[in-house]
Amino acid sequence: MLFHARALASEGLDVDLIGTETGELPAFIRDNPRIGVHALASATHGGADESERRSLLAMFGRGLRLLFSLTRLLVWRLPAPGLILVQNPPGVPTMATAWLAARLRGARFAVDWHNLTSAMLEMRLGRGHALVGLTARYEGLFGRAADVNLFVSSHMQHSLRERFRVSGHVFRDRPADIFVPLDDAERRRVRARVLTRFGGATATEPALLVSATSWTADENFDLLLEGLRRYDEHARLDSGNRLPSLAVLITGSGPLKRAFEARASEQAMERVAIRTGWIEAGEYPRVMAAADLGICCHTSASGLDLPMKVTDMFGAGIPVCAYDYGPCLQELVHPGMNGVLFTTSEECCAQLERLLAGGPDSNASVAALRDGVRASATVSWSAGWAAEARAPLLGES
Repeated sequence: MLFHARALASEGLDVDLIGTETGELPAFIRDNPRIGVHALASATHGGADESERRSLLAMFGRGLRLLFSLTRLLVWRLPAPGLILVQNPPGVPTMATAWLAARLRGARFAVDWHNLTSAMLEMRLGRGHALVGLTARYEGLFGRAADVNLFVSSHMQHSLRERFRVSGHVFRDRPADIFVPLDDAERRRVRARVLTRFGGATATEPALLVSATSWTADENFDLLLEGLRRYDEHARLDSGNRLPSLAVLITGSGPLKRAFEARASEQAMERVAIRTGWIEAGEYPRVMAAADLGICCHTSASGLDLPMKVTDMFGAGIPVCAYDYGPCLQELVHPGMNGVLFTTSEECCAQLERLLAGGPDSNASVAALRDGVRASATVSWSAGWAAEARAPLLGES
């Protein structure tokens, strides 16, 4: 949504950006005179031991507060807009509130579908829960009511057309302009700085693996942890010393981070070092470009979305080893060309061994994937927006 705001402002439009307070905004938003920022209080989530009844009541309370805040902004406080654009998820109550405000103020209503709110809710409550079905019907209703729908994948476009009769345009995530490969000298400098975080110098430089996550239930890092444990065991038993040590950096923040850190600390691994932490936005693309391999553990609540972290990895010039959650993923990751896939910890370990044996700088398999990433490099986010989203959003098609 930050990129949408920048793109619309570059068209000479005044933009009001509404979102929850989650940290410092990038300079391209803060310093843009055409973009006004309206921060809502961050929602707080209950702990894992919270009962379903308390959890649902807390969810309902957060929804009511958001409903009142959005209604006050969209209907009364802000100037009458020409377009109201909502990202889904979260769609409750934002889709209904934005649709109502658009109709009251004569604006067009658009939804950018990155996933399904009902699918995210199903992960928490279970498939048969009444709220999941109600939320799915709610999404279908307001999807049909939208003047414009943008879908992150072709599979999502097809599925929503078949399930809810919602039609629209495919607008895929692409890497931001800041994700670019580094030259060799700069890559070595960044790698040295990153590897210092793993405890100083070692006899041989480890392979650097990078992942990014919001630490939510649709990321299967337990599977990765088991795959890394297997790799560590194989590397320790490798008499030929062909398997390098691994430095695995997982960046991001979220509700499941501490639980993962506790499980990772219990693993007595000698050849694999895992670090979690937050990398500032300005440094994150450089760290990504310094890695040998990107790791994606996104499992997809709906099976219809595409992980943006993978597009960033490709923009930075590194191949990806990704959890295979279904056919939709292959709209982005082409096995054997720009990445590899796994579904079990055994497969994860095997892929890492195949790509890193002998060291990533001399491994022919990972070199071929790097060449594939360069050959299949897509246009930047801004160029994709101009080609696929600009005309629908501005009412030109």
